[in-house]
Formats: sequence, structure tokens, C-alpha cells
Amino acid sequence: MRRQILAWLLVLAALSSPALAQQQSRTVALTITIGRSVTLGWTASASPGVTGYNVYRGTAAGGESLTPLNYAPISGTGYLDANVVPGTRYYYVVTATDGSQQSPKSNEADAAVPTP
Repeated sequence: MRRQILAWLLVLAALSSPALAQQQSRTVALTITIGRSVTLGWTASASPGVTGYNVYRGTAAGGESLTPLNYAPISGTGYLDANVVPGTRYYYVVTATDGSQQSPKSNEADAAVPTP
């Protein structure tokens, strides 16, 4: 049995360098599959120079790690967080990168992974 919960947040996909100064708003959908994973998906940035995205997670509001979950910037528009614990609430933010700089953090989305 799968339960999906959608939460929306705003991603500021522009970077602070002059070449990437045009900010684009993007929506990120958060989907939860019971007890197994949290899947994030977003619309690609229209800002020039964006080469990927970073995903950050925490277990308290505003407490996302300073280290992204992904080892290298994600070139696509989604991320599967398979390292979740049932009964735990996670908080996520996403940033865009040009390889040397990052955008401001997106609005935060949270996901409570149900206990099976």
C-alpha cells in the first residue's frame, strides 16, 4: 500500500553571480512512500549557468545539514531519499548551483514518514 503526500515549496533557482542574477521561482513537490523513501521533484531552473541542484535534510525545522545529501550536484530534477526511518519527520530544502556558487535555500518542506 502506498500513500503519497504532496507538499509544495518555492525554490529560488538563481545564483548570486552577475551571470545568474535573474531569479526564477520553481515549485518542488514532495512525495512520501510509506516507510520506504521520500522523493523530491522540481522544475528545472531557467536561469543560465545552473549545472545542478543540492538537497539538504534535517530532523528539525530550520535545522537542515550544511552538507547536502547528494555527493555531487544533481543534474536532473529529482532526488530519492531512501535513508529514512519510519516515524520520523524530515525537513528538506533545495539549492541550485553553477558549480562554484549556490542559490539561496528554497522554502522548507517537511515529510512525516509514517510507521508501517
